Amino acid sequence: MRDWVFHSLLNSAFKSSRGFGWNPNTTGIARILEIMERAKGKPFPIGELLQIFKNHLHFFTTDYRPEDLDKLDRDFAFYVIYDCQRQIRDVDHIQPKSRLAERGVVPEKINSIANFQLLDLRTNRGSKNDDPFDKWLNGSSKGELNVSDRVGFLERHLIPADPTTHEIEHFDDLLVARAKLIAKKLSARFQS
Repeated sequence: MRDWVFHSLLNSAFKSSRGFGWNPNTTGIARILEIMERAKGKPFPIGELLQIFKNHLHFFTTDYRPEDLDKLDRDFAFYVIYDCQRQIRDVDHIQPKSRLAERGVVPEKINSIANFQLLDLRTNRGSKNDDPFDKWLNGSSKGELNVSDRVGFLERHLIPADPTTHEIEHFDDLLVARAKLIAKKLSARFQS
């Protein structure tokens, strides 16, 4: 049942205007309840319930691929990425929005989930604010090193360990590598 809920939330299945004749409060609930009624006393009908979404929504997946990440519910994806822990955090661009815009990077790439991490408010609005990621990580821009456990930081935020991907000049490489790590983490959630 939990996997069904997670797939549903990652795909924004309960939001309006997501599909063909789809209204989660009417058609969605009616179809879900029909299947649940037929399944009384039987194993949870995850396949049938997921098929409702696959039949009616513009996009619904249970196979989390790097190229589909930006179609998912960002808030719930962060919840899963950060091990289902609720914390007050700022959504931060790994490579700063202003620096990427100066380089002519399109907004879709700048605001891709692969370029976002959750940071505590003090770090994001203080030492990290608008610094290229490699400069901040290495403490060379403002003279402050705010990451004492670099390996742990990179692992926790699913940022590739390869230092060349941390450079703003290699932003596309960061997006590709990090999207793979995020997709792997989301997919691993459902291997139980």
